[in-house]
Amino acid sequence: MGTDDVTIFAQLNSWQYSGLHHVMGVLAPVMSAQVIAARCFDELTHPNPSVVDTRQLDLPKGADVALQDWPLQDESVFGLVQRKQLTDHVFRPREIMDEMTFARQRLYHPIEPFTKVVDAICITVTMNTGLWAMFAFLRCGQNPFFTDDHFQAAERYQPAVRNAMVHNHRSPARSSENLAGKPVVSSMQMNHNQFSPSDLLSKLTRTERRVLEMLRSNATEKNIADSMHRSPHTIHVHVKNIYRKLGIGSRKQLQEIFGSA
Repeated sequence: MGTDDVTIFAQLNSWQYSGLHHVMGVLAPVMSAQVIAARCFDELTHPNPSVVDTRQLDLPKGADVALQDWPLQDESVFGLVQRKQLTDHVFRPREIMDEMTFARQRLYHPIEPFTKVVDAICITVTMNTGLWAMFAFLRCGQNPFFTDDHFQAAERYQPAVRNAMVHNHRSPARSSENLAGKPVVSSMQMNHNQFSPSDLLSKLTRTERRVLEMLRSNATEKNIADSMHRSPHTIHVHVKNIYRKLGIGSRKQLQEIFGSA
């Protein structure tokens, strides 16, 4: 048995590869992307499982193999998101570009030598403490930008993406739910008072911080949607993400944390 066979059998027996391929296969026609890539971030598996599908690009022979390591590169968009710990997000990479300290084209290298990356939407989901996954959908070449409908679809399906990955995760020691079926409460939820406001803000994207500021001013979700030119559904998803990351359940708690900050 050759090395390739060993690798293939290892991937077939891996719940992580199975989950990544399942999600990518379902969302591929929804997002109409030319490149779909995914990676699991797992402290126990090195290198982390990752998958890249570039079949829509019609690349030269052998190029697809060379691109398979892209999600594992520190300079890639996956590396950027890992450093920022942007878990449980739906976002466009350009939303966080203002904080970058390196050239934009490295995010999508080595794809961009073959074709221009026009737009990207990323989904990240947490499966357990220290275990999460990221999916990146790229529009390339002469194709148009993703629309708001695509972004809202990504937000709408994010919980199902998480469920699909958790369902493929069979290890009871790392299950996202306990035997009673109750969600495990994270350390952030139990002890958010020990974090400073700046620590908590670092968990939010730039868009979520804008929403947070308006929540502090007692703006309604409809007011925020009108101000940011987004749909009420999109703002509602942002609010839920903010509450989850801060470990709170109400605006009263939000004011207790940030009211005097």
